[in-house]
Amino acid sequence: FGFWKLFNHIKAREIAMTSPVEMEYNIDIGAPSSRVAGWAMSFLYRTPDLGPTGVSGAVVVEDEQRMTVISIGFQGGYGVKQVTERVGLLKQQLENMANCELAGKPRALFYNGPEVRSAKRWGEVQIPIRKIAPREKSAPTDTVEKTPTS
Repeated sequence: FGFWKLFNHIKAREIAMTSPVEMEYNIDIGAPSSRVAGWAMSFLYRTPDLGPTGVSGAVVVEDEQRMTVISIGFQGGYGVKQVTERVGLLKQQLENMANCELAGKPRALFYNGPEVRSAKRWGEVQIPIRKIAPREKSAPTDTVEKTPTS
């Protein structure tokens, strides 16, 4: 349903359909396994001058903030399983990055339309991150008990 609302929005404004289609997923990254609780679909305008921001019927047009992501590409269908598997891989990668932390919801970028066979489609899953002070491993400390002397 979301696709057609977006498609009609850009068609009415004579905006060419751009690639990719963005899907933002509501996934609890901290959970042992990734499950999708909801999603939002977006078309990305090529330039900000294609239209004003604001609400237009069922569509919200907004500017995206710059972001830094880690990502992984894939070939195949655009199902939730493809996304959740890659979110798991990215989560493992993020755990190994001592100077970064999660900074937003996972998203997927889908580059091909329905005319491309599922097995040939190309997509990408991203997790927004931000730099932090490097996490230090705790060094073992020797505990010494001192008894007060009189």
